[in-house]
Amino acid sequence: MQQCMLGESKVSIHKDVKKGVCLRASVNVKAGDVLLREVPLLSTPTASEKLKKSIDEFCRIIEGEDRLLILLSRRYIPPLCAFADAPAQLREAVLSLQSDFAVSDSKIAKAARRLAIMFHRSGLFSTSGGLVKVSVSKEHISLVLNLLIINSADTLPDGSEAVFYMGAMLEHSCSPNARFCIRSWEQDAAPAKQLWIGEWQATKNIASGEPVTTSYLEPELLERPARERGHVLLARMGFNCACDSCSQELRPPSIDLSEMD
Repeated sequence: MQQCMLGESKVSIHKDVKKGVCLRASVNVKAGDVLLREVPLLSTPTASEKLKKSIDEFCRIIEGEDRLLILLSRRYIPPLCAFADAPAQLREAVLSLQSDFAVSDSKIAKAARRLAIMFHRSGLFSTSGGLVKVSVSKEHISLVLNLLIINSADTLPDGSEAVFYMGAMLEHSCSPNARFCIRSWEQDAAPAKQLWIGEWQATKNIASGEPVTTSYLEPELLERPARERGHVLLARMGFNCACDSCSQELRPPSIDLSEMD
C-alpha cells in the first residue's frame, strides 16, 4: 500500500517462483543508505482496561493448555481486535500478506490452528463479545493470527504491536544486507502527532536487482551455529531456514576422490 510509504524507496516488489513475493533493490545501494521507510499497516494502541480484563479471562479459561497458547493470546488478541475495527481496504491489505506456514506440522503452526478455533468459539472477535465493532470470521481469525506470527509483528516503543506492509515482504537471511529499526517520526511540534515508523537501512552495498534481506533473529542469535538458528526460526515462525549462510554451514564436506586412490 503506497499510503504506508514515507518518501521514495529503493526497493521494488518481485514475485519469485520459489520464494513467493519478496523485495529487490530498484537501484544500486550503498551501505548506510535508507532503503525503505513506512508507517505500520496495522498497529494497536496499548490495551484498554476492558481488553486487558477480557484477555485475562480468556487466558484463565485456557490455563490448562500449552503455555505457548497463552503467550500467543496475550500478544495477538489486541492486534486481532485492531484488524476487526480497521477500514475494509486496510483489512484487505493485511489479508494479502503471507499467512501459510512453510512447515505446516511445526509446533507453532499447530498451536496457531488450535488457538484460532478457541478464539472463534470464545466469541472474543464477535460483536456480541463487546470488544469489536465488526465480527471476524473463523477463517479470517486464522489467517490474521498466522500472518502476525509469520511476519513477526514488532512491538513498538509505546507498547503496541505493528505489522509493516512492505517490511513483511523482506525475506530472512542469517547474513542479511539490511537492518530494521524503529524511529520516531514527528509530523509537527505537537506531541500527539508523534508517529513510530519502520526504517530499513542497507548494511552493505546492494546491486540493483539483488534481493534485499533482513534478519528475523536478534544479533546475538546470529552468532550461534546454523542448527541453533534454524531451531529458533522453526519454533518461532514455522519455517526451515535455507539462506546462503545456513546452506553453506550445513553442507556436507566435499570428498576429494583423488586422495582415495
